[in-house]
Amino acid sequence: MSTQNRSILLIAIMATALTLTSCGSLSLEKATELVLAEVVKPDELDHQLIVFSLSEPLTPEDRLQPYVGAGLARPGEAYSLENEAWFFYIDDAPGAMFTHPTRFVLVDRSTKEISVFDEGWWPVLNDSSLWTETEVYWNESNWAFSNVDWLPSRLELAYSPRMLASLINRRIGNERGSGAGLVVNGWDEGQTLKEDMQDNAGNMLENFVNSDFDHDYIGPPADTGILDRIKYWILDQSLVLQPSQTAVIYITGHGGVTSDQDGYISLGQEWLYEHDLVDWLGMFDPGVHVIVIVDACYSGSFVDGLSDVADVTVTSTGTLDPGYGDYDPKNDPNTDDQGTEFSSGYAEDWREILNDEAQQEEAHRRAEQNGTNFWEEVAMMSYLSALEKDVTYQIGWTFPNAVRGNPLHTKSLPIDKFNRYTNPPQDVKVTLRNGLQADKLGDVIYSKSTVKIENPKPATDINFFEAFWIAFDPETQENFIWWELWFGNTLFPCDESPQGMVTVCPDGAGPMPQDDVLMLVMALDSEVPIVEPEFLYIYSAVLDTDGDPANDFVADPYYDWDYYQGTDRWYVIGWDPYEHAWFMNVTNASAGYTTVASNARGAILGDLVIFLIPADEVSVQQPGFRLTAFAHKGYYAPANSSGDVTGADPTEPLLIVPEESLLMDE
Repeated sequence: MSTQNRSILLIAIMATALTLTSCGSLSLEKATELVLAEVVKPDELDHQLIVFSLSEPLTPEDRLQPYVGAGLARPGEAYSLENEAWFFYIDDAPGAMFTHPTRFVLVDRSTKEISVFDEGWWPVLNDSSLWTETEVYWNESNWAFSNVDWLPSRLELAYSPRMLASLINRRIGNERGSGAGLVVNGWDEGQTLKEDMQDNAGNMLENFVNSDFDHDYIGPPADTGILDRIKYWILDQSLVLQPSQTAVIYITGHGGVTSDQDGYISLGQEWLYEHDLVDWLGMFDPGVHVIVIVDACYSGSFVDGLSDVADVTVTSTGTLDPGYGDYDPKNDPNTDDQGTEFSSGYAEDWREILNDEAQQEEAHRRAEQNGTNFWEEVAMMSYLSALEKDVTYQIGWTFPNAVRGNPLHTKSLPIDKFNRYTNPPQDVKVTLRNGLQADKLGDVIYSKSTVKIENPKPATDINFFEAFWIAFDPETQENFIWWELWFGNTLFPCDESPQGMVTVCPDGAGPMPQDDVLMLVMALDSEVPIVEPEFLYIYSAVLDTDGDPANDFVADPYYDWDYYQGTDRWYVIGWDPYEHAWFMNVTNASAGYTTVASNARGAILGDLVIFLIPADEVSVQQPGFRLTAFAHKGYYAPANSSGDVTGADPTEPLLIVPEESLLMDE
């Protein structure tokens, strides 16, 4: 809750029998009596609360602030004290995760004036959080007043850091079973509910181990840069998991809502927003079953966006309610739980299903009936039974969600591999999917119209293609960040194979200029063989870079279907079985067929061949182009050759690159 929105209640307390003489200073005992009488009013309370107090007064030199979720506090928003004051912290929802209603109360020792500030976080004094450690929070000697009629059933950790490390390294069965699971613990030093969140993480990690998932953990005590770790875990798994396999992501942390009503989760010193997670999950093949489970205050705010990319989304709360740690009142149906109120029951029920053949059979039956898979039904069944154990749901304080998604893309397209690898902004992903054009399958051709290919090779049959300008404006910080990711030797390093992609550059290629890039893509009928002992493979993007037909290549009339006719510059990616290597070269056909220097990049990713050409190598905004694929055994006999071009044959007019650029601006 922003301090700009604080409501300030000033209660002027006249000197009475409760105060000291006019020349004295108010004691803690008397200040406590004032706060109880004027602020707390125990006889009128309609909810449970805890009042904490400091044993020493604050001075004008002290810095008092609310915690705000990412870092200890916002600089410049500390309370200003003119005199010494007693400080009281009122937690109006004991045991709740944050944010939720709290109050800061200051009692001026000189004027006896009480100031009450509505907040949403715990207090931070001189950069140290107050009363956040579990054993300190629940120590009644630190309370000035409380009307709670319960205590947590357990305060100690069930999963120590050593136990978590042991689980991470543990495997059952195959290295990769039916999917992958990630546990994210967002707790950070100075926050509340350390033990509950660590137990949440341990419970779910153990479930993933027993589910035979390839599993990982991100969180304390060692991890920093949690957002990047999540993003790159998703990227890695998106390149490995196949359709019908499952990815499960469990996140526990403190949550909140911004002034614009955007939900977030505090992960260490960073905030995770819904739109970030949606973008990253879009890297998965649509055939992968994606399940996301979020335990945080206001986690229901993530449901709408995640429904577009996740098959099942489970949240511990709705959009307007905080979650709770281990809450154990007398009517709690699950008093022996470990972890937060929702996740403890959820993890228990997942574990029960894994140990009960009858429930497993039921999950399989539901999967067949609903057209889903076993793990989606385990996630839904665990949710339904967890509600029966969540006392905060039972008494109407929290409103968990479980939603089956409706992913935007139900059909996997070849360009999805590129989108998963590069993870561009969402609007760029959508445009690349929508811009993909089909090329007729089975239409392999020879360079002479009267000759038929005798042994077609699928890796030379173009299936889809597209061309776009990608706008990398170096003057825009967001654009520069994308350019650095793509071309700062990160995603497309010359002559390397990062994460399954083969990248090649012309000899002597320098850094890619920080400017727009022309991207041309062809998708073939099968994956390109990365190593081929006999055949040479030649993939080309041939262009009319200046729009002048007078300097274009004219084919020998005998080869009336020469692939390169009507173009002036040829970008070639090739496999040489004799050198056992991939290469790239660029030829200027308008200047005597000379090899020219270029900073272009070529890449092969499965069945995709990608050309990335700097803007300074193309003179016009809308050049004509043709994509070609060809394989031969060193000689061009029809029995040992196979090839294709975009369109029916090379005599068709060149295709034109669209004028509109794709802006990398998110």
